[in-house]
Amino acid sequence: MDERFYSGDESPDVLGHLLEVENEAAALVDEAQREADSRIKAAEEKGRAAYDESYRTMIEELETDYKKNRDAVEEEYRTMLDQYRASLESIPLDQERFAALAQSFFFGEK
Repeated sequence: MDERFYSGDESPDVLGHLLEVENEAAALVDEAQREADSRIKAAEEKGRAAYDESYRTMIEELETDYKKNRDAVEEEYRTMLDQYRASLESIPLDQERFAALAQSFFFGEK
């Protein structure tokens, strides 16, 4: 054996040094894992916030469009209903003819 690298009395120091290096490496790995977890969590929160904002904006736009379209349909319905009522009111009533029809329908020919 080469005396420069090993002497019998240095063996515990070398093993102790290797254990220290291994412990430092484990500590670095743990710290790196915590940092990675922290960054992943921050990225997830940022992504969730962006998604929530996008979703909220889309919902607001859809609700606005819905209300606008609903109002337009309601107005069109009212206009059509008013036109129908006006057309019914413009029809002259023939009460004598109606009474004769009702009489013949309910009580037979007269």
